[in-house]
Amino acid sequence: MSDNGGDNQLNKKSPQKPPRPPAPSTLSKLPRSGSIQKHMEALQGLKPERIRWFVKEDKKWLPLNGSDSLAVEKCFREMLELESKAEDEPKVVNSSSPYKMPTIKGGLYEVDVVARKCKPIYWKGNSISVCRGTWFTGTSSTDAWQPLSEEDANQIEESHQTMWRAMGIPVGPVETGSERQGIGRLTLKGFYVEWNDIADVWLYWDDVKSRIIRNVSERIGLSSGPASQLHRGFHTDAEPDDRPPDISHLVFVVHGIGQLLHMSNIVKSCTDLRQGAATVLNKQQDISQDQRIEFVPVEWRSSLKLDEGTIDRVTPSSMSGLRKLLNTSMMDVMYYTSPYYRNEIIDGVRDEMNRLYAMFCARNPDFSERNGKVSIVAHSLGSVIAYDILTLWDTELRHLSHDSTTGTGFLTESVAFMRCVTEQSPLVDESDVAAETDTAQKQKENLRIELAKSRSRVMQLEAMLSRAEVQEHGTDSANDDCPYALRFKVTNLFCVGSPLAAFLALRGIRPQDDVEDNVLPKSVCKRVMNIYHPADPVAYRLEPLLSEDYVAIPPAQLPRYDSKQGTDGRPSKTRASASCTDVQSATMHMLTDGASVTSPKRTGWLASLFGSASKPMSSSASSQESEETLETDGAKKDEPAKNAEHITVPAKVLKERLDFTLREGYMEYNYWSAVTSHVTYWNSCDVARFILEHCLDTGEGEGASEDPLLE
Repeated sequence: MSDNGGDNQLNKKSPQKPPRPPAPSTLSKLPRSGSIQKHMEALQGLKPERIRWFVKEDKKWLPLNGSDSLAVEKCFREMLELESKAEDEPKVVNSSSPYKMPTIKGGLYEVDVVARKCKPIYWKGNSISVCRGTWFTGTSSTDAWQPLSEEDANQIEESHQTMWRAMGIPVGPVETGSERQGIGRLTLKGFYVEWNDIADVWLYWDDVKSRIIRNVSERIGLSSGPASQLHRGFHTDAEPDDRPPDISHLVFVVHGIGQLLHMSNIVKSCTDLRQGAATVLNKQQDISQDQRIEFVPVEWRSSLKLDEGTIDRVTPSSMSGLRKLLNTSMMDVMYYTSPYYRNEIIDGVRDEMNRLYAMFCARNPDFSERNGKVSIVAHSLGSVIAYDILTLWDTELRHLSHDSTTGTGFLTESVAFMRCVTEQSPLVDESDVAAETDTAQKQKENLRIELAKSRSRVMQLEAMLSRAEVQEHGTDSANDDCPYALRFKVTNLFCVGSPLAAFLALRGIRPQDDVEDNVLPKSVCKRVMNIYHPADPVAYRLEPLLSEDYVAIPPAQLPRYDSKQGTDGRPSKTRASASCTDVQSATMHMLTDGASVTSPKRTGWLASLFGSASKPMSSSASSQESEETLETDGAKKDEPAKNAEHITVPAKVLKERLDFTLREGYMEYNYWSAVTSHVTYWNSCDVARFILEHCLDTGEGEGASEDPLLE
């Protein structure tokens, strides 16, 4: 009985069921250890923000900003998705694909993701390689991180995923006795990779030199030799806000002579100017960081076929190198002084700027809505061409407002003659001319008036032809009434190393009462500024051409890019607050302290060998200087009063300063610097700062340009 009872009790006790696992929603909320979480993240694909695209410059990979990298990665993933949907079709091998090529580097380059190349948009240039970075070599210094090649990175990523998925959840290095061994190894061409942990990956070079160092290190008990730590994913996540501000001021950079010698000259110069502007923005925090200025090169010479090779055919074969140098450089000046080719050059430069502006607005449609401004930086002969483009436009606008039949063709006559032709009145003042030459002078001026009318007729015919071509092609143009117009108003014209004053003087421009209003194209360009190096043999001053009194007034000197002073020596924040009432005192200050804006005197055997920037002193000046050294302190106090007696304030004060000069270096001499000074503007941060201050809004009010001597 007892046995049966015991059996019944055992039968009544059924085995307990295991607990039911939690629901998936609850399981996902369970805490995980750090190693497990780290392991799971390592087995997932890299997110777009962890991937960084690079561009190769100067044999080094440079990372793109976050916004550009995300745009290129988005295009890359769209490409993979489209190719996966069309597996039966041949793989895309060129850029003629349905992908929209993203733009990088401030909108100046577009990327061909398939070819892994980026090319410039606004100028002709070589393509630059781009790379998709997923695995990187580097140390604790994040600036030195460099991406592995995509082929090697893909193999490392595949081995990484395969190895850790096969090992499961446990992570950590394998300990064998007292020695620590790697979990896995992958051998590639020239190096091999070892995994010590899921995030502890090292690259060892496998060349002969590295092998010798590794063997020596192991024998003396050191580590396994030189190695580089590998990182999966970039050290900083890409953010859409990591991008430069929108372009608020577009600057066209026009080259001068010699562009055919090196096709990339103006592109290199524009790059140097862009880098100088970046250096200034890093130094000068007063300049607004919410605005952006962009430089676009205007390469106009290579597209012009002026003489169809006639000059080359008539060039002797002797001294071919020197003759080729002259034909590709100085011949541009002769072409421009020829009436036969001058208009072709002007039309070519104007059309190229209009084309670039239309292309820029097509890619930046909100530029005009944000009241974006445009300026021109023109070098050497390019400044003369840019000035003539603006002058033709300005002259045409003035004539269209009155009577287009009385306009002059090209600004080759003096301003007085332009007014004479417009008003159809005699040019010569009879009171200043002798009676015996009056008749001959009038006949000559009548011939000039007839010539000007003929040129005006040619302009009308060209305008009619332009309208006919526009109607034939069915295109609309906002400048039909003025065929010489640009598609944008110019805020500033920076003439750099410019011979413009010499060209105007040869055209008959002379200092007169209203020459400033007639010579400067105010209706289409807000301001003209002439920047030159004191030793530049090609540059000339503009101010003495408009007012003879400015011969004695030195040009304003550009401040150093890292100084807090403005162009006039005052702090940059208060530079624009001076009013026109200070013109006379400012003129006296510049006349008395004129030596402060000129180069210092140099003495010694170096100065006698290379020449000094200062003019040689006469015997009277040297004797006067020796007498001044013997004066007492009381006599020295009277010097300002004596000097003030000889100060002459200009009878005609210009509305704005035009001439600005660079500072000469301490070891810089005129004859030595004349060789390189004509091209030194592009590398000058002082010039870059001057352009930035006049192009970017400083928030100092609209009266910044009203002071003629302190601006």
